[in-house]
Amino acid sequence: MRKNFPVPAFLCVVVGWTVAVLLLIIVLGALLYDMQFDFFDLTYLYVVIVLAAAWGSYYVPTVVAFFADPRLLTIDRMFFIYGSQTIAFEDVVGVVHDSGKKITRILVSGKRPIRLRWRIWRDRVLWADLIEDRTLEILILSARRKIHAGQRAQFGQKLALDSRNLYLGRRGVPVSNITDIYFMNKHEAAYASRSLVINSVSRRLTINEHKVVNAHVLVHLFERFQAGS
Repeated sequence: MRKNFPVPAFLCVVVGWTVAVLLLIIVLGALLYDMQFDFFDLTYLYVVIVLAAAWGSYYVPTVVAFFADPRLLTIDRMFFIYGSQTIAFEDVVGVVHDSGKKITRILVSGKRPIRLRWRIWRDRVLWADLIEDRTLEILILSARRKIHAGQRAQFGQKLALDSRNLYLGRRGVPVSNITDIYFMNKHEAAYASRSLVINSVSRRLTINEHKVVNAHVLVHLFERFQAGS
């Protein structure tokens, strides 16, 4: 997998910071030469400067990541190569997707998380599916071992599963009462997010995707519980 230069993100940085700098020069010039500005005009300019700078700054990590991150991501059957690192899938302990920030975090035992930004890596759907597929059985086996040992399998700070209940925070829902678990996409203006929806006979629970570790494992575990396997 190769990277794409994030043209939209780069343009947002350039335009946002250019607008902020130009307006700041205007304000400083007005103050320096004692030009008469209405209070509300100055306030409006300050607000626009802050918003333009914040808008441009929001995309800076994406542009920086393009230059700083490794150039290639290679996914094999038993391992993947990220830059100079060769990581076995059996060492992966978690996969987290965040549709809002458009980033995937791969949690590796004993190492720093690997962050893959969707805006710079080509074929995002392909490599995300490959990583989930390669880690699925390994992570399911790990979760089942914990459950069979009477422990909770953690799927994030607030989500856990044992042999009887699915826990969201302190609330426990009997597994036998859960009717289905699925993902729901949500769009608000330019912001998109995805939530994990858990339906039971008595309530409906939702949790944002970025708060769930190994959501693909949880969904498959539930399907297997339903099938009695």
